[in-house]
Amino acid sequence: MRRLILTATIVVSALLSTTVCHGEPPGAAPNHPPMINKAISDSSAYAVYKSHNKVRSGEIKYLIHLIKKSEYKIVREGREYSATQAAQYLNIKYKTHALKISSTEDFIDTYASYTKAGDPIYVVNRSGNTFLARQVLYSELRQLREFESRSLSQAGM
Repeated sequence: MRRLILTATIVVSALLSTTVCHGEPPGAAPNHPPMINKAISDSSAYAVYKSHNKVRSGEIKYLIHLIKKSEYKIVREGREYSATQAAQYLNIKYKTHALKISSTEDFIDTYASYTKAGDPIYVVNRSGNTFLARQVLYSELRQLREFESRSLSQAGM
């Protein structure tokens, strides 16, 4: 009995010490550091977004470019990948399924957040904290859209 309690305590402690954020809704406040530390308008990802006429493909390319330029690791199917490898994977997914993708949210939910088996894809930051890829991508998409909305308001549109 004592061994069972000790084992359960160790397992619970290990689970509590691991930072994994589960399924927050798209509108929730970000619980992760931004992928980039500079203003959106100064980022190379934003230049990619603008070059795609700011439509769905631009948003998707923006997110892929953010991942590529981040220092994050991606964990998919139990394996760790570099940000560049993750961006290549997502770019292939986007190009292969572009005609089926109805929105940026559809791309995030269907191709960028889960494996074919339905297992979540994770993002690991430099500090070793782990987040759901879905959560990170929705947060970055929301920040981009808020930036665009403020830019249009300031331009009087």
